[in-house]
Amino acid sequence: MALPFHVAARNGDPILPADPRHDVGQNIAAVRRLRNRTQQELADTSGVSYHMVRSVERGARAPSEHVLDALAAALAVDPSRLLGHRARSDSRGPSPAGAGHRSRVGAAS
Repeated sequence: MALPFHVAARNGDPILPADPRHDVGQNIAAVRRLRNRTQQELADTSGVSYHMVRSVERGARAPSEHVLDALAAALAVDPSRLLGHRARSDSRGPSPAGAGHRSRVGAAS
């Protein structure tokens, strides 16, 4: 069975195509299969219901940001990978202090 992505040689993480025809659900299913996990196992480890995992993978429902984050964490990938975006290379060393930090609206600094 041909997988709809290529496996990166450096760390083995899937690099999903940016082709818009590959929706989030297909990407989640592809990574889940690469990790040799069932939908039920993904549901159990992510805290997302089995029915939600199934619906998202089929494209019947779009995942909320919370669901996407939970699935990505359970699959050990960056959420952007599930959206079909390539993650920035980590080979450039650590990011500058504070880079990528997002504060909550209304949070005291």
